[in-house]
Amino acid sequence: MTAVLAFVYMLAGCAKLGEETRAVSEDALVPVTFSTYGLQRAGTKADAGFVAPGADFAEGAVVGVYGFYHDGCTFATDPDNIADFMYHTALTKQSDGSWTYSPIKYWPNEYGTGAESTDVDCLSFWGYYPREATGLSLYGAGTTTAYDNDTPGIPKAAFTVNSDISQQVDLLFSLPEKDLTKPGINESVQLKFRHALSLVQFNITTAGGDLPEGSVVSIKSISLTNVNSYGVCEDPSASISSDLDAAAYWTSVGTLAEISLPDASSDANLILMPQTLAQEGSTGHSAIRLTMTYDIKFPAADNPAAFITYTDNEKEAYLWRDTAPAYGVKTWLPGRKYIYNVTAGLDEIEFSEVFTEVWTLESTTNL
Repeated sequence: MTAVLAFVYMLAGCAKLGEETRAVSEDALVPVTFSTYGLQRAGTKADAGFVAPGADFAEGAVVGVYGFYHDGCTFATDPDNIADFMYHTALTKQSDGSWTYSPIKYWPNEYGTGAESTDVDCLSFWGYYPREATGLSLYGAGTTTAYDNDTPGIPKAAFTVNSDISQQVDLLFSLPEKDLTKPGINESVQLKFRHALSLVQFNITTAGGDLPEGSVVSIKSISLTNVNSYGVCEDPSASISSDLDAAAYWTSVGTLAEISLPDASSDANLILMPQTLAQEGSTGHSAIRLTMTYDIKFPAADNPAAFITYTDNEKEAYLWRDTAPAYGVKTWLPGRKYIYNVTAGLDEIEFSEVFTEVWTLESTTNL
């Protein structure tokens, strides 16, 4: 399967409504509300169609939301407004499927021909998940100054992947919803979320390859080295396509010495920084290696009832190579799942074809 899909989550509702659709008086107080359902994007373009995947945020999920008030619908063209309407507001998923936050905010009343000033009042929103993500810092766009409620526009993000895979989080950014005006009483704000990181999975085959029939392999340790673990995303709202260079979305500048996988792991999910990989023999921190230590027990050639045991057999292989025998993929993209099928043998570990899939919500337990 080629990398042509990206997974998206949506806090759903309406954007701008025409005057004829409004079922609310000019001076009515309309609360800003959010609702949620999941959507899956088909295709590689930002304007591709959506189909429901049947997945959603779990109860108790907390999204961080920023809201921008501006006199005039100009955020799309001049995003210098500050997050003075909602700042780092905790939006929490309830057991009945609703989303709640406090204190309740209300839509500005000035819109359309009823506006008292020259320009209508508009709101814009941006969010991310999880709200208290360990390793995440938000900064002003193009700066190293911490993002606050006096910082204009959508923040840039800096993130460090946790080396303990049991503590890794599925970081999601929303697309900004810009220049919204007061909707009907029962309408909600729509935010589309997508994965910001890559999901990498290793399926380990513990027999086969160059081993004789009847052999048994016991995995003792599995690790990755030279993985880019830190990145800066200057624009979390940037479009992501199947041919995007990972460095165009995340600029990775930090290297994690090692990530250890669970022993004898099958379907081991790692949430990692999107990055462009280097191949065997390359210099630089993106030449990622998989190292496995394992014991092998195989039948003796002259006596099949007897076994020979090799202990602490350690082998390594790079994850990408474009010279014969070529294997792997060069780039890990945001919102993609990469499945490596690995066979442990006597003299080497081997990769078969690497599969790329849409990353669905069920692929990880973090949500």
